[in-house]
Amino acid sequence: MSQERYVDSVMAGSFLGLAPRTLNEMARRGVIPAYPFGEGQRKTWRFKLSDLDSWMKSRAQCTSRPLLQRGRKQ
Repeated sequence: MSQERYVDSVMAGSFLGLAPRTLNEMARRGVIPAYPFGEGQRKTWRFKLSDLDSWMKSRAQCTSRPLLQRGRKQ
């Protein structure tokens, strides 16, 4: 059985199209699924791409902000 590895904010940010700094801030606020690595006030965050993918899919189905349909003017 292959276990998914954790990735850093650079790789996770690339996956989501976000800057690593933005991703780390979202992790600190608990907005995005992340795993703290280390102790103390300044933690390093690690991410699982499968968690981020699920999080994005759940956001796409969110009713608070409707999705824009491409090719249609509103």
